[in-house]
Amino acid sequence: MMQTNSKKYLNVMEEMVAQEVNRQITLLPQKLAKYIKRVDVETYVLNRLPPLYASSKEGWQFQTKKSRRRL
Repeated sequence: MMQTNSKKYLNVMEEMVAQEVNRQITLLPQKLAKYIKRVDVETYVLNRLPPLYASSKEGWQFQTKKSRRRL
């Protein structure tokens, strides 16, 4: 869900990518998972996806639904 911080807008894709990376890493054997650098994987993926910014709870929900349908 939308986090409270000093920014007036957030990129929905950042949270969605982080959740998916976490999910994928939990599926890997622990010996392999310990070598995965989450920040490297997340930045690699985010650089290949379009940003979806939101500035309100309604915008967050809209962008989240949009990203699930399209990406």
